Amino acid sequence: MLTEITLQTDSTINFALAMPARSSAAVFAGYPALHLVDGNLSTFTHPDNPPAENGFFYEIDLGGVINMSSIDVFDRNDGCCPERLANYGVRVLDETGTSVWSGAISGGAGTFDTITAANGTGTFAGRFVRIENIDGTDYGPQAGEVRVFGTAVPEPGSLLLCGAGSVALLARRRRK
Repeated sequence: MLTEITLQTDSTINFALAMPARSSAAVFAGYPALHLVDGNLSTFTHPDNPPAENGFFYEIDLGGVINMSSIDVFDRNDGCCPERLANYGVRVLDETGTSVWSGAISGGAGTFDTITAANGTGTFAGRFVRIENIDGTDYGPQAGEVRVFGTAVPEPGSLLLCGAGSVALLARRRRK
């Protein structure tokens, strides 16, 4: 007999790891967008030649809605060009691709930035994370890794199924 359902979450899960990543325009050969989510801080992604950089973005599909606690954006770690991730935008988009949170980040180039809801405005929960060039920096943004932490939001169908199962169990229990 099921009397209780407990959902435990682990906010140390990187929801971006190995998820689909894309760029809005061409990248240098050998520096694909998937380097943002490969778990390797020694790889990075690099937009192709100017003038595509103003408005250029990378987008990661988290596979479902995540209530985010933080987003870590790592600079490339080879020591080159820290200004290419010094001023950039971060957006969280819902399942339809509509922006629900955005922030302009003045990064600590050369390391990584931890971004929280307080760094922008809107709802810090969504399916997609976008890292974008907002100031026209040549070849920007360049990043080594993006990590997204938080908790997964159950799909409405899952909640309905749990609710229906609970009702059925209660009805069965009352018949006994």
